[in-house]
Amino acid sequence: MAVLGYFMSGFGAFAAGDGSGTNNQNLLRGTFGTDCTEPLICGSYFTDGEYGEQASNQSQSDQLELMPEVGIVPLGNVLPTYSANVLPPATQVDWSVSLRGAYQKDTDGERFEVLVAPNVAISHRASAAEYSASLGAEIVRQNDNIYRLTNGALDFDAQYAVDNVTGARLSANLTIDQASPKDPGLASNVATAPIVGSGSAQIAILRRFGMLDVELRGNAEREIYSTTGLKNGTWQDNSERNRTGLGFGLQTIHELTGFVDGFADISAARDIYDRDSIGLGTSQNSWTLSARAGLRGNWSEVVEAEISVGYGLRKFDSALLSDVPMALADASFTYRPDETLELVAQFGTNITSPDPVTSASTMIEYEASGSARYVINEWLATRANISGRWARFAGSAQTEQEYSAGVGADYEMNAHTKFTTDYSYGISEITPNPVEHSHRVEVGVTYSR
Repeated sequence: MAVLGYFMSGFGAFAAGDGSGTNNQNLLRGTFGTDCTEPLICGSYFTDGEYGEQASNQSQSDQLELMPEVGIVPLGNVLPTYSANVLPPATQVDWSVSLRGAYQKDTDGERFEVLVAPNVAISHRASAAEYSASLGAEIVRQNDNIYRLTNGALDFDAQYAVDNVTGARLSANLTIDQASPKDPGLASNVATAPIVGSGSAQIAILRRFGMLDVELRGNAEREIYSTTGLKNGTWQDNSERNRTGLGFGLQTIHELTGFVDGFADISAARDIYDRDSIGLGTSQNSWTLSARAGLRGNWSEVVEAEISVGYGLRKFDSALLSDVPMALADASFTYRPDETLELVAQFGTNITSPDPVTSASTMIEYEASGSARYVINEWLATRANISGRWARFAGSAQTEQEYSAGVGADYEMNAHTKFTTDYSYGISEITPNPVEHSHRVEVGVTYSR
């Protein structure tokens, strides 16, 4: 005991280190956990205890409502919030396969469908970066033995924290889709709908200046249509629908209180078509300019709300087409009192390019939707949704109105298998076509890793 006491007293004198008589918190093992292998990341670099803690009051930054007409995916707060005490996992791979059967009855009659939807996702986290990629598809076989690839998509997303006040994000997307000739809105003489391929890339830089966040973003996209098969045996060229888009934007976010932020957003989008519009008889190339301001709030993740108003203007290169102005208004509300219930309501406006076959220069859309999800127990969850869409076209008397409602349930058979069932009802009124009604019942099973 005497020997032990001698060594302990010697150790205490040595532990004083610089003679200040205080502990350096960045050098104490307890400040970053025993599993930390990089003290630069887990210790002194994160002086607030959590990376990006200054963003803790960034109320709803992962749901920034950027201009839909620019085609930019909402980028949100690109600064990761890794814990200073636990290193994030390195790489994770998930996959799933869904097999569903559907019965649909609409204006065109009755039909059955079989759907197969495989999906694989990979994510990786490093000290200051995060990457994810996913590949999914949906293959549909109808009772006429015709196979279609719908919702095929390859997505990539990368986030990088330059420091605790600067971040960057890059995302890219490739999709391929082919509609059914029986879908609402397609002409009655269509036998084979065109295959539509699109690709886009977005980049954003976010910088925090005290209580002000500034985001600079840009994007590029490309959309290509194959030919349309007509019932008379001919094929219709769709090159006038091929489009290249470029977009730029700037958003500022200011923390007003601990729960509410104010934001302002300006954007510009350029649309360039491969050919002049046959219906308009001139080029449809244009600029879309927009500006809006609003408020968003987040009250302990229980209530999230956002509202914004603004102004949009579509300016055409051709003197034969008139500029189209529009008032913009958007709102969203989410109520999540606990893990069992979530209610969401949304309303939005959009000014964009219509399909050239409408012979209109601009489409102005209004959309409203609501959804609810309730978890009854650990095995069973229910959901419901309702939505409406209204569209008018500049220079055309054509209008579009669509309404839909649906209910569904998910039953967890075990940790890897889920049974789903859904019913939906829709109404589509696209002038001058008659009103179309549809009923759809879908059941299926999903096996996931």
